[in-house]
Amino acid sequence: MDLIERARAMVLNPEPTWTAIEQETTDWQTLFVPYLATLALIPAVATFIAWSVLGFGSFGVFVRLPVASGLGLMAVQYGMTLVMVYAWGWLIAMLAPSFGGETRLINGLKLAVYASTPAMLAGVFGAMPGLSFLTLVGAVYSLYLVYLGLPVLMKNPPEKSPFYLAVVAVVGLVGSLVIGMLSS
Repeated sequence: MDLIERARAMVLNPEPTWTAIEQETTDWQTLFVPYLATLALIPAVATFIAWSVLGFGSFGVFVRLPVASGLGLMAVQYGMTLVMVYAWGWLIAMLAPSFGGETRLINGLKLAVYASTPAMLAGVFGAMPGLSFLTLVGAVYSLYLVYLGLPVLMKNPPEKSPFYLAVVAVVGLVGSLVIGMLSS
């Protein structure tokens, strides 16, 4: 399945898509390149545009980061996003037995990579200061996708999914804050 079709299916029709993903055999490199490597560019480039091309300001003061600084920020954010998604997938897999699931690293990575799709796509709004709050909508939808995917990929009982989701959501939030702090 190509990148655009998979992204569309994850956003518009996630439940049967999780079932199809569970049946696929893959490795982490195939998940990351080209799928995540391409999608992670969206928020990174949007950040570059917002900070170095458009600039930011308030109270009559307008600032733009120099292009070199903006490119550095973009590279750090891109790299940290890839690392964070891998770490999140690893943690999802390692926590599975605590919630009655199976420890399968590749399934944890599938869950983290594909559930991140709406958050990555919504990253485009980071380039538009007035609409940047919409990135939060993408992140919340990503958490919903994790909720749907946990019982399918990690084989945990569905009644334990809300608690499992709460733990992985906190870890994802902390990871996102770390990425934001490091890229600042």
